[in-house]
Amino acid sequence: VRLIDPRYPANQNAAAAVRVRTLQATLVQPDAPKSITVQRPQDALPGKGGVRTSLSPQLAGSMAGVRDYMAQYPYTCFEQRTSKAVALGDQKMWERVAASLPAHLDKDGMLKYFATMGEGDDALTAYVLSVTREAGFEIALEQRERMESALVAFVEGRIVRGSGLRTGELAVRKLAALEALSRTRPVRQAWLQSFRIEPNLWPTSALI
Repeated sequence: VRLIDPRYPANQNAAAAVRVRTLQATLVQPDAPKSITVQRPQDALPGKGGVRTSLSPQLAGSMAGVRDYMAQYPYTCFEQRTSKAVALGDQKMWERVAASLPAHLDKDGMLKYFATMGEGDDALTAYVLSVTREAGFEIALEQRERMESALVAFVEGRIVRGSGLRTGELAVRKLAALEALSRTRPVRQAWLQSFRIEPNLWPTSALI
């Protein structure tokens, strides 16, 4: 630190301009010898970073890397702010996000990624209902009921978002909606008949 006037000394903290961060992670089951080829990135800073290997008796091990990543997550749509609060387990952060929820609901009760958008999204609505319930975060009753009513209307075909064709993609979205709804009410048989059961076409998340 250069002192402009020796009568007024100043201190300044110096920090690394580029923090060490996770660029790639691989999860494998150690049931046999494993060989993974790694290479230092071309633009890596000398003397920084490395490879970290750890063993865990279960999948739900340390989430330190995820928390470090999400602590610095800079994006600000409703889904991203919700995900950040959930990943960090930050109740106060969620309360700030939840305070903006009414402005993100469209006329049907669907959540919008940004308040300035015209229409909300069924996938976002289902995701926020499910992930906040799993995390133990509260949504005001009136707002939650509006969101759930919107998902019921979507499953029943009274609200259309995106393509209304009976495609595999629509089935996956309806499954996500039903998963969210099932956390507070029984799933009706008629709802399951609103799409085709084609597990060979579904991603793993839909099968689960």
